[in-house]
Amino acid sequence: MKILYFLDSINNAGGIQEQIVRWLQILNKKNQIDILGYYSTNSKGEKLNTEQNYIKRLNKLGSQVYLIDPFKKGYFIKCIKQTKNFFKEHCDYDIIEVHGSSKCYHILKYAKKYGIKVRIAHSHCTQFQTKNKFKIFIGNILKRSYARLATTYFACSTEAGKWLFSNKIINSSNFYIINNALDLNKFFFSETLRLETRNNLNINSSKVILHIGRFMYQKNHSFLIDIFNELHKIDNNYYLILLGDSVDGDTTFKEHIIQKVTNYNLSNSVLFAGVQEEVNKFLNAADLFLLPSHYEGLPIVCLEAQATGLPCLLSDVISSETKITSLVSFYSLKNSAKEWAQKIDAIIKNSPKRCNHSEEFVSANYEIVSSTLNLQNLYKKLIKENNLH
Repeated sequence: MKILYFLDSINNAGGIQEQIVRWLQILNKKNQIDILGYYSTNSKGEKLNTEQNYIKRLNKLGSQVYLIDPFKKGYFIKCIKQTKNFFKEHCDYDIIEVHGSSKCYHILKYAKKYGIKVRIAHSHCTQFQTKNKFKIFIGNILKRSYARLATTYFACSTEAGKWLFSNKIINSSNFYIINNALDLNKFFFSETLRLETRNNLNINSSKVILHIGRFMYQKNHSFLIDIFNELHKIDNNYYLILLGDSVDGDTTFKEHIIQKVTNYNLSNSVLFAGVQEEVNKFLNAADLFLLPSHYEGLPIVCLEAQATGLPCLLSDVISSETKITSLVSFYSLKNSAKEWAQKIDAIIKNSPKRCNHSEEFVSANYEIVSSTLNLQNLYKKLIKENNLH
C-alpha cells in the first residue's frame, strides 16, 4: 500500500506526531507511508527549522517528507498553489489520511481532484486550536464541505468525532475509532528507573507533580500554576515538572508562565524541562500526572502515565474514554485552584503501590502492535472496497 499522511504541524513536541511514529515503525515494514506537512512559521510569518529533528526520525523509518507553505495569513495563495501542484505530481497514493480539522479542506479537495480515491479525515481534538472567533466561524462553516470531500472518517475518541463530524457520519459504517495505542515495552513502571531519575533530578524526598504539554492555551498552564501554588501551601515539599516547549518558536506564552512562577516565589520548586525523548523516566519519577486542559481529543500522555501506574487528575472536559484504568480521576475546571490542590493531595496520600497495567491496555486494544495491525487491515479493506488493487 502507498499512503500519504497529512500533518498540519511537523515537529517533535506533540502527541499526534509521536503516535504517527509508532504507527510507521510497524506499517512501513510492508507499506510506503509518506508525510505531507507545512513549514513551521512564527507569529511574524518567518520560517523556522523546528521540524528538522522530526523529519530525520521519519526519514529513518522510510518515509519521504514533503513540506509546503502553511495555510495562514501571508501564505494562502502560495499554499493553495503548492497543494495543487503537489497532488498533480503525486497522484499515485492509494490513501490520503488528513490528521487535522476542517481548515485542511483544500488538502482533501486537491487529493480528490487528482484521483486519490480513499480520503480519510482523522479528528484528534474537540475544539479548534485558536480563540479567534472569525477563524472558528470559518472553521465551522467548512466542516460540512470537508466531510463531503472525505470517504472515510477516523477519530481518536467519540467526542473528537462528534466535534468534527455530523451525527449521521458518527452513526455510519464509514466512521471508526482509532485508538492511540502504546508500546508497552517502553511505558512500564520500574522502581529502579524511578529512584535513578529522582536521584539525578535531586528530588528524592519530594512529592512530584508532572505535566506534559506544549505551552498553549489548550493546556491551561496558568491555572495549573495557580493549583501548584495552593498545593505548595499545603506542603512545601511538592515539586512540579513541566515537560514541553513553545509552539512554532513563539515564547510569549511560556515566558508568561515562567514569570507567574517567579511571582509566586516557586522557582526553586518548578522545573521547566523542555522536550524530552525519554518521557518514561519522568513518568516513573512522578507521583501524579496533572492535566487541567481546556479541551483535548484523547491525550496520549495520559495513557502513557496510566501504563506506568501513575495516578492522573484530569479536567472533566476530557473524554471518559481516556480512563483505561482506575488511576484516572476527573475534576471540574469550575472548582477553585485550592480545591484542585486539596484533591491532588488526597489522591497522593491514598494512592496504591505503583505497578504495571499492561493487561488492561491489551484488553482495551491499546497495545501498539495488535492495534496497528488492525489499522493496516482496515486500510486494506478500504482499498479493496474502492477496487484499487
